[in-house]
Amino acid sequence: MTTEQRVLVLGGISSGKSSLAERMLAEAPGERRYLATGRDNPDDPDWQRRIAAHRERRGDDWLTVDCSTGPDALIEALAAAPAGAAVLVDDLGGWAGLLLEAAGVVDDEPAKPKRATKRTSAATRKRGAASARTTSARAATEPPTGAAEAAAAGDSAPTGTDAAGAPSDDAASESGSPATAGERGAAPAAEPADGAPAGATDGAELLATAPARLAAAVAASPAGTVVLVSPEVGLSVVPATRSGRRFADLLGAINRAVADGSDRVALVVAGRTLWLPADGEATVPAAAAPAVTRQPPAEAVPAPMDAAEPVDVGPAEPDDDIIGIRPPDRIAINAAEARLTALASGGAGLGALTEPVAWALGAGDLAGEWESIRVLLVGADHDGGARAGDPPAASAIERVQAGTAPLARLADRLGATVVVADLAEAGGAAAVEPMETADVLTAEQVDAAFELGRSLAERAADEGVQLLVPAACGAGVQAVSAAVLAAATGNEPASLIGRVVGEAGRVDDAAWIDRCVAARDALHRVRLRSRDSRSLLAMLGGPDLAALTGLIIGAAVRHLPVLVDNPATATAMVLARDIAPSSPWWCLIPDHGRAPAVRTVADLLGFDTVLDLGLGLGDGCTALTAVGVLQPALALAASLRGSDAGEPVHA
Repeated sequence: MTTEQRVLVLGGISSGKSSLAERMLAEAPGERRYLATGRDNPDDPDWQRRIAAHRERRGDDWLTVDCSTGPDALIEALAAAPAGAAVLVDDLGGWAGLLLEAAGVVDDEPAKPKRATKRTSAATRKRGAASARTTSARAATEPPTGAAEAAAAGDSAPTGTDAAGAPSDDAASESGSPATAGERGAAPAAEPADGAPAGATDGAELLATAPARLAAAVAASPAGTVVLVSPEVGLSVVPATRSGRRFADLLGAINRAVADGSDRVALVVAGRTLWLPADGEATVPAAAAPAVTRQPPAEAVPAPMDAAEPVDVGPAEPDDDIIGIRPPDRIAINAAEARLTALASGGAGLGALTEPVAWALGAGDLAGEWESIRVLLVGADHDGGARAGDPPAASAIERVQAGTAPLARLADRLGATVVVADLAEAGGAAAVEPMETADVLTAEQVDAAFELGRSLAERAADEGVQLLVPAACGAGVQAVSAAVLAAATGNEPASLIGRVVGEAGRVDDAAWIDRCVAARDALHRVRLRSRDSRSLLAMLGGPDLAALTGLIIGAAVRHLPVLVDNPATATAMVLARDIAPSSPWWCLIPDHGRAPAVRTVADLLGFDTVLDLGLGLGDGCTALTAVGVLQPALALAASLRGSDAGEPVHA
């Protein structure tokens, strides 16, 4: 939940507005109250099932207060909320129906019966009159927001439901009859405020003053946080009936009044949340001041909550080269597999190496072994709990450049060059901000780091490199990669963070816990934010992940194969897929290195890892070791290449 303490959530039918409101208060401190404006309907089994579904989704941690007894019940429940409590009102459409009922606006004039003609019998006229009386009687006993009006008003539903048709109230579902606030264990109902038209006979006055009364009650409530759910009536046609039009007009006035007094207003469409700007603003500032200044009671100051969400940077516009990315030529890969099958004379041939060797020959158009391999090392330090148990990037880079690190020794053995990406060129800071407390990059920084990685791949292609091996180093990169991957795929972050092993070979459980907590807190902070790749990099990632994502894209543009063996680059594959769906197919994961994040990406993208060496030498080392395994097979397979083999088209 944000620091704003009054939030209005609008949405259409089945938009997910109630679910959003419940998630916003799921971890609010103190007591949580659910103010239900709908009524129980035991005669409707479908209605009862909806009630049960809502109750199950909320769980047992909410105190439900029945506010369906009349318009004043909601006003009184807001006033009676404990100081500092979290209150959810679901929904204002039900309250509008109660207002219309109290004001006597329940009858729609039935269509006047046609004059009797020669083809209209007396019995027909009698049935028509009886039908009209039945319609009038039913309208007098049902709320004006019934099923017929739901179609007319667009967002209303039977009283007791939200616009999605899901129940807003489960107060009576446990007892079989409506329960008052006192019966449910809530505080006794307060007396109506002075001047309130409770019991007034003037329906017009009741409806005219209701929006302002509710807005005042929301602002004055001692509750620390109040989230109100309401149908958005402006998304449908004008209702055809009088009560439908009255309902739409009234609910529109209520929504406007509550919005004027709210700190934030959200519009939910298809499960996606759009935070609406204040009146007269073109955009929502990253740290907008609350529209209403209120001081919580001194005896119960609400606990501080997350900072207001900044505007998401949103996806970038891909250029023509990115749009034109295609997967490797399947014809060439299939031809390579056919040649490798010829090796299986009385045995299994290359066995598990058949597929990666065929991919290397087809995707890279090799004539033999890889002759030019480049390792691209990206280093950045991330502050916060993510860095627990990790050495800084500077020390790892220093060892690689001195030639003492395993990565440098393996690269030298294979004749591969090692290039260290200079993130300072992309405006990278010495240390990235903790992902659990604030967004780590601006849109400009994301784009600069992305372009740096892309340029490194394109430069390698221009220099004749045949294979790229990305590697990442630095404090916190493993936990940050897990958080980004969890946000992109919906996985639990703890399942993506591998065990932490110190320099002496000891497993550091405390550091693993710190990383998991940091990833969990970061995901909680951005739980209502966008999930496109560019936004994830700005919210959680950092310049290293942005550069690796650009590297994957740049390699795909230039048809340059990439060997992946570490969580950061595997995460970049998933982010690159969001930008160019075919880009990951220019990558190969020969060995997951028993890293949970790499294993998850391999399963997600459909990659079959052929090795399980279990190396723990650092990023890039497993890939370079796999190169040593694949090189002899590549040389053997290339020697079988027929003179009639077609050129790859990369279509």
